[in-house]
Amino acid sequence: MSTEQEQPETISALSRRLSDQSLDTDRLFNALAARVDALAIAAEQSTARELYQSFSAVEQRVNVLAERIIAAEQRVELLARKLQGLENEHEDDVIALGKGIAALREALLEKIAALENIHRATGVLEGQ
Repeated sequence: MSTEQEQPETISALSRRLSDQSLDTDRLFNALAARVDALAIAAEQSTARELYQSFSAVEQRVNVLAERIIAAEQRVELLARKLQGLENEHEDDVIALGKGIAALREALLEKIAALENIHRATGVLEGQ
């Protein structure tokens, strides 16, 4: 009986952590996107050297954010493995959480692709 009570709490906790991870990743990505937008505006008024320095700083942030997103993806995969153990007893809840994990993973992959585009753009500027 106590196992049945503990299982939904575990699923609920996993669901909350998945939601929190998604929000944290979105906040980090949005902050970076805002910084890139600010740099684009500043680029119109900056010298090439100032622009290069600004993009170098953004590139460092992109690398840090990419590492955080990869770590987040690893945590999501860990949550997915934990959920597999709960599948038999709470199939509907696990299916819903699995769909959430898949959506978060897809969003993380899209953000990594966007970061790669930003990284390529900063690389183009370095060559100028």
